[in-house]
Amino acid sequence: MKRPFIYLLVLIIGFEGLIYKVFPVAISVFIKYGSEVLIYILTIYYVIKSVLKHKKWIISPIDGPLIMLIIVSIFSALINNVSFLSTVFALRIYLRFVCVFYLIFLMKINNEFSHKIIHLLITIAVIQASFGLFQLLGGDSVKQWFVVKGKSLDIGIVNVDLETASMASLGLFGSMIHYNIYGIFLTIFYSFCLASLLYSKKNLLNIVITLILCLVIMLSGSRSSTMAMLLGSIVILVFFKNKNPQKYLILVLILLLIPLSLLLSNGNDSFTRSVEAIQNSNILAPTINNNFRLYLIYEVVKETSKDHLFLGFGPGMFADQYAISRGFDIIFTVLNIPHDVICATSDVEWAKIYGQIGLLGIISWSYLFLNLFRWIINIITSDYATEKLLMLATGCLGMVVIVVVSGFFIPVLEVKQTALMFWLLLGLLFQKDFNERKSLDKI
Repeated sequence: MKRPFIYLLVLIIGFEGLIYKVFPVAISVFIKYGSEVLIYILTIYYVIKSVLKHKKWIISPIDGPLIMLIIVSIFSALINNVSFLSTVFALRIYLRFVCVFYLIFLMKINNEFSHKIIHLLITIAVIQASFGLFQLLGGDSVKQWFVVKGKSLDIGIVNVDLETASMASLGLFGSMIHYNIYGIFLTIFYSFCLASLLYSKKNLLNIVITLILCLVIMLSGSRSSTMAMLLGSIVILVFFKNKNPQKYLILVLILLLIPLSLLLSNGNDSFTRSVEAIQNSNILAPTINNNFRLYLIYEVVKETSKDHLFLGFGPGMFADQYAISRGFDIIFTVLNIPHDVICATSDVEWAKIYGQIGLLGIISWSYLFLNLFRWIINIITSDYATEKLLMLATGCLGMVVIVVVSGFFIPVLEVKQTALMFWLLLGLLFQKDFNERKSLDKI
C-alpha cells in the first residue's frame, strides 16, 4: 500500500496541470483534494498504529518550531477574534504537507525505496524541463496547449479554480500554474543533481541533466529562481565535504557559465528582460512601479508594526489564498494597498507571515529554517554519513536555501508542487539519517 501511494502522490503532484487538462472538472477536483485527504488519513492511521504498539516518538528537527508556530497562531487568533475555521484553513495552507514529512518516517521507508523515489522525482523534473524546452521552441502555439482556462467548480466552502499558466507570455511554465513556481520547482532538483555530481561519479548523464535544468531555469523568465539557484550553489560549495574543493568550484562555474553564454549569445527574450530588470538602477526602490514586492514588504511591516506588532492581524486574515478568496479586503484598506495589487500580496511569503501572526510568527518561521539548516549541517559534518546520505543532505541544504530565498518572491510553501517536494525530501533525509545512525548504534 505505502509504495504505490507514494509513487501515485508524486506523479499526481508532479503533473497536476496535465491532469486538469485531460480530465473533467469534477474528477480533477477530486484528485486535487482527494490526494491531500488521503495523506491526512494515512498519517492518522500510522500515528494510531504507532501509539497502540507503544513505540517511542523520535524527536525531529521540525517538532519544536511547528509547535511554536501553532501556539503563536492560536494566540493571534484569540487576540484578533479570528474564527476557528479561518485559523484552521490558514494553518492548512502552510502546514498541509508537513504530514508527508512524518508519514515517510512512520511508514519506515527503507533506503532502497528512498533512492527510487528520488530517481522518480529527478525524472519528473527532467520531463518538466523538456516541456519548457518544447514551449521555447514551439512558441505560443505550444504554450497554449499546456494552458488550462475556464475550469472551476464551486464546492461550497470555496470555489476551486483549476487554471494554470496565468502569465504564460512572460516565461516558460511546463505544466504548472506560473513560471516562478516552475522555476523554483526545477531549482530544487538542480540542487540535488549538483550534490550528486559533487559526491558521485561525474558521468555524462549527470552533467547533461544538470546543464539542462540550469539552462531551463535561466530561460524560464523567473529571476527569483535564477537568484535562488546561484545562492543555493554557493552554500552547497561552502559546506561541501571534500579536502580539495577547488576543482568542484570550477565544475560548478562551468555548469553555470555554459547556459549563461548560450542565453547571452542568442538574446532570449525572457532572459534579456530579467537582465535588464536587474540592471535597472531603481530596482530596489520600494514602489509599486519599480519593485512591488519590496513595496509590499515595506507597507506590511510599517502598518502591521503600528498596532499588531507581535501577533499580526490574525491567521487567514491577510494575503494568502484563503484570505483573498473570502474577501477580507478591510485589511488591505488599512494597509493602503491599492486593489489592483491585492493578489500580488500573496507573492511575498515572509510578508504574509508577518501580516498574519506578527513578529512572533516571523521568529517561529525563522526558527524552523534555522533548525533545519543546523540539522543538515550536523549530518554533513558528521563522521557516520555515507556518500548517499551526504548527497541527500547536501541537496536538502541547497533546497532549504532556495525555499528561504524564494519566499521573498513567491508563496513557495503555499503551492502544492513545491511544498510537497520540500517536505517529502526532508522526510526522506530524516528517515535515511535515522536508519544510518541506528545501524551504527548512535541512537
